[in-house]
Amino acid sequence: MFQDSLSAVSEETEVEEAQILSNSKQEEIVDARSILMKILTDQGFYPIQISHFTGIGVRSVNGFLQGFRARCNSRKIMRINYENVRNNLGIT
Repeated sequence: MFQDSLSAVSEETEVEEAQILSNSKQEEIVDARSILMKILTDQGFYPIQISHFTGIGVRSVNGFLQGFRARCNSRKIMRINYENVRNNLGIT
């Protein structure tokens, strides 16, 4: 499930999987990373599980999740990408 989600986010955002999992602070990479974490949460993963799969600390995962709505509100394309990934993965 993790790999399917990562691949779907990568395809939709056109950000390479390795970049999504990197420590890059580049805006489009951070957006893709945020989408991945939210998608995983939508699928029932807990922050500690997301941390394990991504190599990102639990506190950072929680920070991404808490700031997700505000980030989507300020970046229309991010919201569109998120909705497209949800649809592509069949998440209702």
